[in-house]
Amino acid sequence: MDFKEYSIGEFDTEEQKEFRKEVREWIDKNIGPSLTKPSEERALDREADLHDTKEFGRKLAAKGWLTPEWPKEYGGAGLTADQRYIINQEVAARDIELPGHWGRRTRPHPDAFWNRRTKEGMAAQDRCGGIVCLRLH
Repeated sequence: MDFKEYSIGEFDTEEQKEFRKEVREWIDKNIGPSLTKPSEERALDREADLHDTKEFGRKLAAKGWLTPEWPKEYGGAGLTADQRYIINQEVAARDIELPGHWGRRTRPHPDAFWNRRTKEGMAAQDRCGGIVCLRLH
């Protein structure tokens, strides 16, 4: 069986291509200096890497891109699943792993189980880039 290797964005619609361009430009403008280096070099200066990673996470949170599918009033950006996927791809393409987020930070959509007070509290923590863990019983 032959498997073809695809490039990121190869099958994007025109709308997705425009959004991907916006995400790339935003990341380039907001990424910290240590995060532009290869991960092997970043490992040599963990303090700078951690500082820039946290700061980048705060900027993503302020934009609503840590929980992009959530409504804006709860700290999200009101985006689609496809847009969330594009954000994740573009951050991962730069080999940036946000502590407690990509692949490890999972929450149900705010309308699923939470009351208004819980939603507002979670949104406040997301806007400041807080890392939150929930235990669902």
